[in-house]
Amino acid sequence: MISHKKTLLLVLFISHFCFSQYTIKGRVTDANTNEALPFVIVQFKGTNIGAQTDFDGYYSLKTTFIKDSLRATYVGYKNKSRKVLDQPTQTINFQMSENATELNEVVITPGENPAWEILRRVQANKPKNDKRNLASYEYESYIKSQIDIDNITQKMRKNVVMRKVLAAIDSMKKVTNDEGKPIIPIYINETMSNVYVRNEPVRRKEKVIANKITGVLDESNSQFISQITGSTFTEFNFYENWMRFMGKDFVSPIAESWKGYYDYYLEDTSKVIADEPCYQLVVTPKRAADLAFHGKIWISKKDYALKRCDLQTKKATNINFVDKIKIQQDMMRTSAGPWLTEKLRFLVDMADIGDSTAGMLVKFYVSNKDVKTEEPKPITFFDLAVEVNENAADLGNQNYFETKRHDSLSVADKQVFKMVDTIKNLPIVRTYIEIVDIVVNGHKKVGPIEFGPYLDLFNVNNVEGFRLRLGFRTNMKFNKRLQLKGFLAFGTKDLKLKYGLGAEYWFSKKKWALVGASHTFDIDQVALHNNFRAPGTALFYTLTKWGPVAERSPFYYSTSQVYAQMDIVKGITPKIQFMYEVLNPINNGNPQTNFGYFDQPIPIPEQDRNDIRNYLTNSEIMFELRLAKRETFLFLDHRRISSRVEKFPIITLRYHLGLKGVFGSNFRYDKFSINLYQKVTVGKFGQSIYNITGMYIPQDLPFPLLNVHLGNQSPIYNPVGFSTMKFFEFVSDKSVSLNYQHHFNGFFFNRIPLLRKLKWREVVSFNAIWGTARQSQLDNMLPHFKNADSTKTVDGKANSFEYKQFSILDSSKPYMEVGYGIENIFKIVRVEAYHRLTYAQGLNFWERFTIKIGFQLTL
Repeated sequence: MISHKKTLLLVLFISHFCFSQYTIKGRVTDANTNEALPFVIVQFKGTNIGAQTDFDGYYSLKTTFIKDSLRATYVGYKNKSRKVLDQPTQTINFQMSENATELNEVVITPGENPAWEILRRVQANKPKNDKRNLASYEYESYIKSQIDIDNITQKMRKNVVMRKVLAAIDSMKKVTNDEGKPIIPIYINETMSNVYVRNEPVRRKEKVIANKITGVLDESNSQFISQITGSTFTEFNFYENWMRFMGKDFVSPIAESWKGYYDYYLEDTSKVIADEPCYQLVVTPKRAADLAFHGKIWISKKDYALKRCDLQTKKATNINFVDKIKIQQDMMRTSAGPWLTEKLRFLVDMADIGDSTAGMLVKFYVSNKDVKTEEPKPITFFDLAVEVNENAADLGNQNYFETKRHDSLSVADKQVFKMVDTIKNLPIVRTYIEIVDIVVNGHKKVGPIEFGPYLDLFNVNNVEGFRLRLGFRTNMKFNKRLQLKGFLAFGTKDLKLKYGLGAEYWFSKKKWALVGASHTFDIDQVALHNNFRAPGTALFYTLTKWGPVAERSPFYYSTSQVYAQMDIVKGITPKIQFMYEVLNPINNGNPQTNFGYFDQPIPIPEQDRNDIRNYLTNSEIMFELRLAKRETFLFLDHRRISSRVEKFPIITLRYHLGLKGVFGSNFRYDKFSINLYQKVTVGKFGQSIYNITGMYIPQDLPFPLLNVHLGNQSPIYNPVGFSTMKFFEFVSDKSVSLNYQHHFNGFFFNRIPLLRKLKWREVVSFNAIWGTARQSQLDNMLPHFKNADSTKTVDGKANSFEYKQFSILDSSKPYMEVGYGIENIFKIVRVEAYHRLTYAQGLNFWERFTIKIGFQLTL
């Protein structure tokens, strides 16, 4: 009897171990960013019993056998172990820290690398796998974007703002890493969209169905960020040789020139992902500073398509303000053959600049489904690249996402939403955000009105003395279709009040159909008036109002204008403008600042002429046509900002018609001009930017109405100016000018060990003008007095007059200058030396050579 009992106990004991079912589940996240880590191996230590995390970092392990510890392993991260309890169900989460030395250079053994044959077959099968070869497709896309503050140093914790934030969330369950350092979310955006694409011609459209934004930023800035974080800006296609994002061109690990940029190691030939047998390859850049990726790619054995990638950059990569960029992507095969993104995680780890600043994490999660490959939509369907449902925000705030999300929120995700709501309501946080907004946007927001820009608040020059200026503009809170703007300015020396007032009204922001009107009385300089102004030149134009303005042909101008424009189709924008202006030169004791010109319709010997005028009255109508193929825009209040990434030039055509007799105008003329602007990527050699302007004026006109070429006597770099030319040195009635610059993005410096750590980048420039002016311009319109002793009747009064001296280019001899320099010094400074190559006779060294400084925030 006793032996039977022992036998029964033995059977029960054995069955407990043989047939008991244990379920262990959990999630693996990055200890620094709190982001999910997919593809992590979780297994019992010393065994092959385990599971792999899915794309969202979750794993589930069911087994009849357990050991006392569970270990998580992942290339590039330190192994992590957790204690296992002897109980049927338990949750074990892991937070893994990066191992900076884990991803070493790939060692190639003698003989051909077996990964190379796989890469060759990837190239051969690109046409059938690349989504660009689909005629059209559409899908539903869910995107969650988030911005967090991390790496909060001890010094930063003493900051009054941070103390308040940490205190406010202290009672809540903080989102922390393994070291207990808090990660503070400040912005979350959820978007549900339908995305439509056609490839002949290439068009893309996103229709936003619902949108929910929670964050510390105001409504306009939050909406602007939501556009940046939409599906258009989280689109990565590794079948392209070069992928452009964040303003940089990264080389794909499956690019046609893959051998020149990457080393490969075939790590696993039997990997299965979602029933798809795959090759698993490790990739590392040949040069650490190149814009390339470390990590793994999985290639489908069936059709040699990219099934999955887990890639990132390292600190050594030549990118400013960024510690790491990480892309994790799962692909799905469409019914037509090519592959599309199924899920994507994209993370940018922004570096903390010093002990007094924190770092920042920008995170995206994308899930796509319901793919259709149908007949292409008509081209007109794509006129607006992003179309937002009028009720998108309302839907987002009505629990829409509770049922429509592709994946439910985790407990941690729900906690993040609560934390953002708590933080954004702190008064000190709102004040801090307002200060940051003033610095970034240049204006101080007070409800529906914004005051600024602060760069023009005051200046000092020898015409106006101390000049104080206060400007304003209304925003969307004032009116969604109407914007008012204006300014008042006063100089303590000239004692003149300057002013401006304008209004713009949008009939349709979808078509950017607007009308506007303005009137301005202010001071300007001949070489700066009505010139093409390039983006990023605000500091240059601000500094031209400082210092010896009296020597730069200054004048007071009173200008009134009305205008209208509209996108008739995507990329084609006509504009019409009427302008009336009066220009009065400011003598200020310097006779060479006069505008003197002859006011006779036919040539008369100069000694017989008594018709010199010293001011201009002009009326004109201008027709403009702007052509920008595949251009996309970001919208911020009443502004739209070009975010074009396509490789086509922007072409601007203008025709000016002078209206003699209209409001006392003195001139009838035709002006024809064309401007071409383009950025051209040249692979590993960086990026070229050119700006070409051509102008032709067939009539004889006073020099302020001709083409006064833009010199630059300031210390600040101007991309469309001529750095060794004086402000008012050359005038033409026909010309073609070129401003060219090439950014090597560290192509040479990245190969020099001592310079590589500085992350400096090389830049070269070439500027030229081919132009001249007809002799009749000089004979018929311009008095040639050489000194102030000559007396003529000026505006009906006897007066001494001296003609302002300038030069005319020789049509057979272009003006040329070259520049070479270094940019990315301290991550924002550009220093470039320029040499004048022509028209240098009689100039000393410092008139032929100059150094310009620029400031730019680039990654």
